[in-house]
Amino acid sequence: MAPIPPWKPLDEVAPPRTDEQGRVVAVIATRSAAAAGWAPSVVLDLARAWAAEGGRVIVVDGVVERPTLHEAADAGNREGLVDAVLHGASVGRVSHQVAGEGLFVIPAGSPVASADTVAADGRWQRLASAMTEAGVAVLLYLEDEQESASAFLDHARDVVVLCGPDEAVPPWIRESGIRIRAVTGPEDPSAVAPLGVASAPTSLPPREPRIVEKRPGGGRLLLLLIGALIIAAGLGYLLTSLL
Repeated sequence: MAPIPPWKPLDEVAPPRTDEQGRVVAVIATRSAAAAGWAPSVVLDLARAWAAEGGRVIVVDGVVERPTLHEAADAGNREGLVDAVLHGASVGRVSHQVAGEGLFVIPAGSPVASADTVAADGRWQRLASAMTEAGVAVLLYLEDEQESASAFLDHARDVVVLCGPDEAVPPWIRESGIRIRAVTGPEDPSAVAPLGVASAPTSLPPREPRIVEKRPGGGRLLLLLIGALIIAAGLGYLLTSLL
């Protein structure tokens, strides 16, 4: 069982050291944090703080069942992680720059019948590996109660838990054995603009799922070339082919 560090305010969470830059960090919101609506905005604040310290950071919305990160980033959600993993869309196409900032996000993208298919797909693993091998810290936003959270957690090196100061870390996170890097949240949650998700259901939203079909020639090696993924404020991310 992973040791649990004490809760600390968001601005006291240290960024990864230089030798820790290339890794997937799962940022997991507890049920109350997700319901209050402040968690997606706080994920972006954490990414900004780490980038300000010189780190190379990209934020990915792993909550494909009920995405909200794109709202906090004021970005579209027509295509995203699902499309890059299951439909062959390029990362350059599905990534969005936060307006006026050198911060990029990959939203959840198209709905799927089963979110586990994304976490288990080899393309997601190769996508994450390509970014981390380039020294990028991938902040993967997840929620405690989403069905695919544990499957995504298999690919993370560290966990940051978003919760209130008096909340307990969910047992499944403690029992995962993955290092809990920090337990944190805003000192004043009311100061963080909510996204209006407090009344959202904890199950899948009532929308028609898109069934992922196998493409002809699916056994062939597909090439997904990531070019200049992030070029902002003098920072360029040049990632190599994933497949």
